[in-house]
This record gives sequence, C-alpha cells and structure tokens, in this order.
Amino acid sequence: TDGGATWTIIDDRSRGGGGNATAYSVFQDANKNLYVAGNLRDTNNWNLCTVLKSTNLGAAWSAVDAWRDGLGNSCSALYDLTQDLEGRIYSVGANWLNAESIGRWLVRRISGDAATNTGSELADTYSLGGATQESVAYSIDSDAFGHLYVAGFANNSSGLNNWITRKSPDGGNSWMTSDQYQKSPYKNSAAYRIRKDLRGNMWATGFGTRQTGYMSAVIRKLACE
Repeated sequence: TDGGATWTIIDDRSRGGGGNATAYSVFQDANKNLYVAGNLRDTNNWNLCTVLKSTNLGAAWSAVDAWRDGLGNSCSALYDLTQDLEGRIYSVGANWLNAESIGRWLVRRISGDAATNTGSELADTYSLGGATQESVAYSIDSDAFGHLYVAGFANNSSGLNNWITRKSPDGGNSWMTSDQYQKSPYKNSAAYRIRKDLRGNMWATGFGTRQTGYMSAVIRKLACE
C-alpha cells in the first residue's frame, strides 16, 4: 500500500529446536491461491519436500505436500512450482537417498481435485548416467499449449553435469528429454530456470563451462510460436 517501500513478514516457520526449514519459490494459481515450495525438517531430522498453500493471501497456510521416499536417511527439497491448463500444481526438486550426497531428479504433482489441489504424487524421476550419478530439477513452467518443461542438470556416466530440459505433453503422465546440452566436451553445464514469454516461447538460463575451465552464462530458447 506504500508503493513497494516496506516489506513485512507473512510467515516464519520451522519445526523448532534443531529443525531447519527453507522456502525456495512462491506461485499464485488462477484462483489466487498461493503456494510455497521448499523443505521442512520432520521430528526425525529428515528434510521433507514441502508445498504450503494459502487460500487467504498468506493469513493461514496448510501443507498440501510433505514427502520423502521413506528409505532410511533420505532428504528432499523442492525449488519451483507451476500450474497446468487444468489447474494442477507441479513442483520440482531432488531427493537424496540414505544420506548420500547424490540427488535424484524429482517432479511432484498435486493431484485429486484440481479445484482444491489436495493429495500429491510422484510425476517424474530421471537419471542420465545411472543410479550412482546425480540429477536435480531446478525449475518448471508450462507453455501456451499446456506442455510442461522442467530444467536442471543430470550427470552422465563420467560424472559431468549435462544441461537437461524435460518435457511432458500430457500433464506429467509421460516425459521426454527435450534438450541435452554441454557447452564444451568434458565440461559441466546446467540449467537453473525456465520460463515462457508472452508469445509462448520457452527460455532456459544457466551456465556452461568453457574449455578454459571458466563458466559462461547461457540462455537457450525453444521457439513455440
């Protein structure tokens, strides 16, 4: 109400004690509901990938997704959110199994009634180089036709990061790799954000490592007009 001069705290939460929590992204759906993606440590000190929802512009929040795979010392986190044309909410991140430092590509979908977005399920996992190689999904958006795009990285069998964009044409039921990119052979590349423009084109941003070992900022475009 003051032209953007003042910030206020809307929500500040953790489990308390030694419990950590992090909020990574916020999204508002077509019905003006707010969703926040991140992680929240449970009473066993394992991070749950968490989506909070507010139907009253942040006055109150409830968890519509709080998940880890349940295999030993696993931890999870979510980094971004979007909505498809049917109103379903999707979140992306990674799951670290059994206290390993190897992340597993993760796409979650709030299922059930699209109007209320209750219930959640796994929509996609992905590995490029096999079970011993890391993959992390950082960002998600949908194009004008409702196709979903997820950007991140996946290590090949040699342990090198490959820039990866995955696409789903059917609400997350099936997926294909739309883009696999390395700026230089035997060097790391990764995508950190994907967004559509007003014409429906998809833009992905990240980095690519040059042969000299230095990184370049990289912007890639998928023309969907």
